[in-house]
Amino acid sequence: MLAQLSFKRAWRLWKQRGFAVQPARMRRPRALRRDTRSLQAAHRNHVWTYDILYDRLADGRFFKTLSILDEFTRECLAIHVAPSIRASDVIRVLQRTMQHHGRPQFLRSDNGSEFTATAVQQWLQTQQIGPIFIPPRRPQYNGYIESFNGKFRDEVLNREIFYSLQEAQVIIEQWCRAYNTIRPHSALGYRPPAPEAILTPSLAQPLCTVETAITT
Repeated sequence: MLAQLSFKRAWRLWKQRGFAVQPARMRRPRALRRDTRSLQAAHRNHVWTYDILYDRLADGRFFKTLSILDEFTRECLAIHVAPSIRASDVIRVLQRTMQHHGRPQFLRSDNGSEFTATAVQQWLQTQQIGPIFIPPRRPQYNGYIESFNGKFRDEVLNREIFYSLQEAQVIIEQWCRAYNTIRPHSALGYRPPAPEAILTPSLAQPLCTVETAITT
């Protein structure tokens, strides 16, 4: 009997019994998105990276440091010392750093609230700086700043006792200058990140802008 059914009738009976296959929907091609998380810096001011560390003064008060690093030169461009760091502070420190060192194309960070804040993201957009957020709980995607943080903490924060933010500022700036101009870096052929700052001080940019937010 099935052989005597027309195609249309057979199809209609098939649909009535709920066996009809839904027609395939056309898939829209997805826009290609460049994954910049593994982007490697190719020149100065290509990729900067920044991060925040915590520490205590001798009296127990907490303070934070915001460090900015050029991933290509490994140079520490700025360290901001303050009892707290908000989105507005991040923007201000970036503005001051860019005045001395130029503008990066990309800025790598973790997903901390200071970096993901709407104000910071809008400001980066106006500056045409591409943010690169590493995956959560994957510090290895931000290896340059993590390596720097380890040295900074072992050689300064864990070793020194700070009685005021002013004292912390002075000690951190001294260490930062030595890090940039004296300390050899294996990835740079055992040269410091910014030896030209010592060789030609009149032409050099500020070695490391270290600033504090309070006076007590």
